[in-house]
Amino acid sequence: IQDAPGGLRVLGRAKQPFEIRTMVYPGFPTDLQAPMMAVACRTPGTSVFLETIFENRFMHAAELSRLGAHIRVENRVAVVEGTPDLTGAPVTATDLRAGAALILAGLCAEGETIVDDAGGHITRGYERIEEKLAAVGGLVRKIPAPSARRGDGCMWVEIPQAGLGGSPTYSIAKRSEKSSQGAKRYLTVESQKINMEQYQPDFSHLLR
Repeated sequence: IQDAPGGLRVLGRAKQPFEIRTMVYPGFPTDLQAPMMAVACRTPGTSVFLETIFENRFMHAAELSRLGAHIRVENRVAVVEGTPDLTGAPVTATDLRAGAALILAGLCAEGETIVDDAGGHITRGYERIEEKLAAVGGLVRKIPAPSARRGDGCMWVEIPQAGLGGSPTYSIAKRSEKSSQGAKRYLTVESQKINMEQYQPDFSHLLR
């Protein structure tokens, strides 16, 4: 991370797991917890999140799991086991930060991801986010609800498989078929999640 005129310049990618404890300023902000969990989903190793600001702040964990993420939540703690195998699937933005996390995870997943923003969270919090991500190479399209056959104001995030290239050409029928495959993938991944009884990390240093 480097200082740059008008902002920060971020290079590289996460290579090691990390531990995050949300705190009031100047500690780690709770608003970045969900996007960082999306990063942890693809980071090798086991990352740990301790949420101390809000209750029920891990609603995005279940949606990330639909993409193949390995996440286990116990009260205020979420344990994420990084995996390279994320697969596109239909998901729902339960709140503003969850929407951002799901879009980031969708950009890392193979295939297409439809983020249902029925509550308008993404549109309210991130102006023209699809244009900004497209400017740095992301394939993000905002599609009208009737075409998506989902809630109002969906966001379509897609990364083409190797060898496809070009603009997305999936029809609605193919989206529906892909969504079905994504659901089956979710059922498979569900059985591979971390067993908290076997994995017993020491959180005492995070609680201090």
